Amino acid sequence: MRRGQTAVTQYSEEKPVILSHRAFLRILLPAFFAGGAALHFRATDALVSITPAWVPYPREVVYATGIIELIGVAMLVFPQTRKAGGILLALYMLAVWPANFKHALEGIAAADPGYVVVSRTALGTSANHCVDVSLCGESIGLAVEAVS
Repeated sequence: MRRGQTAVTQYSEEKPVILSHRAFLRILLPAFFAGGAALHFRATDALVSITPAWVPYPREVVYATGIIELIGVAMLVFPQTRKAGGILLALYMLAVWPANFKHALEGIAAADPGYVVVSRTALGTSANHCVDVSLCGESIGLAVEAVS
C-alpha cells in the first residue's frame, strides 16, 4: 500500500436464502405429485382395490391417472406450462376423489410404498381430503401466478 492510501475492506454479509411460500410450493408440489404418480405403478393393486366399481377398466385407469399425474408434474416445473399443469392437477384431484371416499367409507386396507398394510380410518381420510383440497387450491394458485 502506498503512502496516503487507505485500505478499503469490503465486507458483505451473505443473507440466508429464504424461499417464499410460492417458491417452496414450486418444489414441494411437483415432488408430492411425483411420489403419488409412482404409487400408481408400485402399488397398482392397492389403488385398483379402492377404485369404485362403476369405473370401467380400473387397472388401466390407475395407470392412466399415474401418467396424467406425471404430465402435470412436468408442466408445473416450467413457467410456460405452469398454468395448464396447475389446472390439470386440480382436475386430476377432483377426478380421483371417488376412490378416496370409497377407501374411507369401506375401510379398505391398502399397501403403502413399502408394502406395509395400513388401513385408513374415516378421520384419517378426511384429513387426507383436506390436504387434497389444499393441494388442489395451491395447484390453481400456481397456475394463476403463472399468468400474472
